[in-house]
Amino acid sequence: MSYARAGSATSTRRPSNWTTPRSRPGSLYIDCTAHGLGQRPPVPVFDAARITLQSLISCQQVFSASLAAHVEAAYVDDSARNELCVPSRHPSTDVDWLRSAINVGDRLLRWSADPQLRDWLGKPRLFLYSTLMLVPEEQTETVTQLIHAEKSRLQELLAHVEPAAAVL
Repeated sequence: MSYARAGSATSTRRPSNWTTPRSRPGSLYIDCTAHGLGQRPPVPVFDAARITLQSLISCQQVFSASLAAHVEAAYVDDSARNELCVPSRHPSTDVDWLRSAINVGDRLLRWSADPQLRDWLGKPRLFLYSTLMLVPEEQTETVTQLIHAEKSRLQELLAHVEPAAAVL
């Protein structure tokens, strides 16, 4: 039997304020209270004959899978592949989001340093940052400086937020 109430589920027991939804024959009810992207320990994406798909940019699973496929086809050695495909943890708190934004900067810098990968990253419509990869060569240094500056500001903010979040 399914139970529903306003808000989110915190228990598998039926609280007194829950109601049973009225259903019609042939109706389908989907319980969306589960955390779809739980925190799992990251593992190397490429490990001999095994590929473990994971987010390479937070909340971008489809792009991450396409990047892993491209890296698998374009690079020969798993060590180089794993340097380009570092898993990114899914953010579930505001502090996690700050960490995730810092990691995006790291990835953009790493990926843009590889001319072949940079060229590929300028093409997929799935990549939120593809326009950064299309910057003319003479402006690359400016973009790199901007990414470093943003990363520094985010790290500064994180340094102030983490101690406060630990108290909560």
